[in-house]
Amino acid sequence: MALTPGTRLGVYQITAPLGEGGMGQVYRATDTTLGRQVAIKILPDAFAQDPERLARFEREAKTLASLNHPHIAAIYGFEKSSGMHALVMELVEGEDLSQRIAGGAIPIDEALPIARQISEALEAAHELGIVHRDLKPANVKVRSDGTVKVLDFGLAKASAPGAASGSGATAAVAAHSPTFTSPAALTMGGAILGTAAYMAPEQARGKAVDKRADIWAFGLVLYEMLTGRAAFAGDTVTDILAALVSRDPDWTALPTATPASIRRLLMRCAEKDPKRRLRDIGDARLEIDHAIAPGSAERPVAESAVGPPRTAGATLGQRLVWAALGSAFAALAVIAVAVSGAWPRVRPVETRPLDVSIVHTEGSEVAAPAISPDGRQVSYRARRADGMPLLWVRDLATGDSRPLPGTEDATMPFWSPDSRDLGFFAGAALKRVSAAGGPVRMVVDNVGPWTGYGATWAADGTIAFAGQEGLFRVPAEGGAAAQSVVKLPSGDWAHYWPSFLPDGRRFLFTAKLFSRAAEASEQGIYLGSLDNPTITRLLPDLSSAVYAPPGYLVFAREGTLTAAPFDLAAGRVTGPPVAIGGAVATDLSFNFAAISAAADGTIAVRPPPTTVLVFSDSNVFNAELHLADRSGARSRVGAARLFSQYMPINPADGRTLITAILDPRAGTQDLWLIDLTKDSVAPQTAMRGFAGNPVWSADGRRLAYAVQPAGQRDDVVVKDLGTGVIQPVIETTSIGEHPVAWSHNGASLLVFTYDDKATYLSSWSFGSRTLTRFAGPKVLEAAAFSPKDDYVAFTSQETGRPEVSVTTFPDRRQTWPLTTDGGRVLGWKNDGREILVATLAGHIVAYPVSTEGGFSRGQSTTLVRDVGGVAAYGAATPDHSRILIRVSPDAAKDKGEIRLLFGWQDALRQGTY
Repeated sequence: MALTPGTRLGVYQITAPLGEGGMGQVYRATDTTLGRQVAIKILPDAFAQDPERLARFEREAKTLASLNHPHIAAIYGFEKSSGMHALVMELVEGEDLSQRIAGGAIPIDEALPIARQISEALEAAHELGIVHRDLKPANVKVRSDGTVKVLDFGLAKASAPGAASGSGATAAVAAHSPTFTSPAALTMGGAILGTAAYMAPEQARGKAVDKRADIWAFGLVLYEMLTGRAAFAGDTVTDILAALVSRDPDWTALPTATPASIRRLLMRCAEKDPKRRLRDIGDARLEIDHAIAPGSAERPVAESAVGPPRTAGATLGQRLVWAALGSAFAALAVIAVAVSGAWPRVRPVETRPLDVSIVHTEGSEVAAPAISPDGRQVSYRARRADGMPLLWVRDLATGDSRPLPGTEDATMPFWSPDSRDLGFFAGAALKRVSAAGGPVRMVVDNVGPWTGYGATWAADGTIAFAGQEGLFRVPAEGGAAAQSVVKLPSGDWAHYWPSFLPDGRRFLFTAKLFSRAAEASEQGIYLGSLDNPTITRLLPDLSSAVYAPPGYLVFAREGTLTAAPFDLAAGRVTGPPVAIGGAVATDLSFNFAAISAAADGTIAVRPPPTTVLVFSDSNVFNAELHLADRSGARSRVGAARLFSQYMPINPADGRTLITAILDPRAGTQDLWLIDLTKDSVAPQTAMRGFAGNPVWSADGRRLAYAVQPAGQRDDVVVKDLGTGVIQPVIETTSIGEHPVAWSHNGASLLVFTYDDKATYLSSWSFGSRTLTRFAGPKVLEAAAFSPKDDYVAFTSQETGRPEVSVTTFPDRRQTWPLTTDGGRVLGWKNDGREILVATLAGHIVAYPVSTEGGFSRGQSTTLVRDVGGVAAYGAATPDHSRILIRVSPDAAKDKGEIRLLFGWQDALRQGTY
């Protein structure tokens, strides 16, 4: 039913008809409440009378209303009045692209900016899971100021299958009809929705479609803008469909000045097999940005002025840096020069950095990114869908992410200078693997007790890595680590996060003074060299740092991405640091900032995560405490705090726990007692240093824990909670010690001991006051006594990843493996019949065990699933009826995002950041 001017639909008054299509009649109307002009689309009666389709359409409209984007025509509402159903939309003035193309091909320098805005609209929709399904010139409006608006997003999905053009419809009718049913549907028993001339082949065959159908249509729309004719034409719909499924567009019809990259883009969009088609419309936007960016060798100009088009041999990172300059393309004028072949000059423009986000969707706990030197790939640690952590490589050109087999539980990846290989830490080893996949190769079997705190790879094949007593070097082909290249004063100094400068001889690193961070005047970001033992402090900031061309140090200052101008030749900072981006994920204990840089200056950053370990074994987590029962049900018992790794529950009462809480500003860590039933906390130490790794006596009256006064290694003390008296227990100068478990009879402590080469599990006898090596050399700080103290379950990395074994005590007569797929022991049940383990995949499982006549175990049962990396630092009540875990209060907000920042250097130089 046609509406006449003056007709009211709710608050909307019809003023004039605008057009008609398969989805209904469209009118101009006035919103009498807000006084604005709108477009109203009246749905066909047949559509409105089908409750199921109408309900589906309303749901679609609500989703589409979330598309708030400058290049998408907005949906304002869904109106029901006088038996009619209408969609209220933004009124977009101007002609649509079909009208513009009717006048002939659009010049390249006009067509590409239009296409870029269309790609932006599609990209925004695809990020919300919305597919247009009916992109065509008639659904694209270009306002007089050049702004593009894409119309009718997603409406084809909910359209009526009966609103069809028959096989006798003309090509023009087919091209402008919003929806139709193909004749193919008659034999397939289904409906094909869309517009014939712009349908993807899979869409024409009646198959399910995704965003790649929009990419196909986008390519055909751009082709039509450049050539002035449809890619596929015919007298009937059948002719059109036959052409698009069997033939390629006539590529010779493209203007001769079309940049080579745009030709390749069009061909990739028009791939008939969706698996071979361009995967992401954002990649199309980047190619267009590259083609129209000032200074680009492919910028469209007259061939008579500059010679034939040339393709710049640039990395993806460079192309994206150029893309950052594209925001002002409409104002640029290309000035042709003499036929000598010199490239044209362009007017200087104000630059803005381009900030791109990529999201890892195949798993969880995305850690720090490492961008390849050529800027084409990003590697990072993340958990697969099954919870197993390993390294991934993401191709920035295709958007594909792939896991690297053999890198399970790997940490801190770093690239070879040629971008072909990755180095990483695994257990106590340093390894390498091809970025394309393949066998993992050993570089150093044992790099010492503290692994995963940074490594860097020079062009001559030297790898420098952080060790307990300094920074070391080793050939990338493998071998024993050479002498240290940097050795700071002994005691509580530590040095982390080496990063080579471009010369491959000098490197940045971070030096931290534990225990007195607030007072230290010498810690910060340093410059060292393989050729000279002299080191130079560059900045006072406690942060890892990387060099980014053409001359900046990039690091985190108070959690914000920051750059300081740096004279590479002189090796000195030449100006004040400047904030260049948002917040960066940082580790508060070891001051790692999740930043890396490519050789062209592109920066990859991990924003502050809520559930992510910045590197694999961070001992600080901002989390809530939850108690889970054996069914997996959880309840919150504590507020968010900066807890340390270990928080054992008192075995005598099952309700109080002891944990260490870090003060990152003061650089100190103290013990606190927490009552789980009251959420009350009480301090137990007040050190100007480190107190941590607490364990309970069986009666709950005493605590053994490690202390590290300023300038000393760790020692072990025991505190009587009744009297408050603290007694030294183990004091050595050659090794460090952390208590791990206290025997039930009170006679022995299991102690994690370490030197500059390895880690061990040692046994301390209170009677003889002797320390005896018990297990090693690659153990972790996790062990538990059986109730009778005749067995010990402990965690070792001898196989290259954490595994739990059980052995006899006090002498190791026999040892049995408990886990085979990775795990860390959490506790031994007070009846002796169960061992609790945190798996490498992030679950908490129970192993039934028996020690009658030797040790045996049964099949494990998963109690709490998907705890993540912090599962390794859970705790249980003595009877294992309740399990204490950490849960991020904002876990749902962490999307596994990695940010890529391009063009920030130009913005800094021009002061337009």
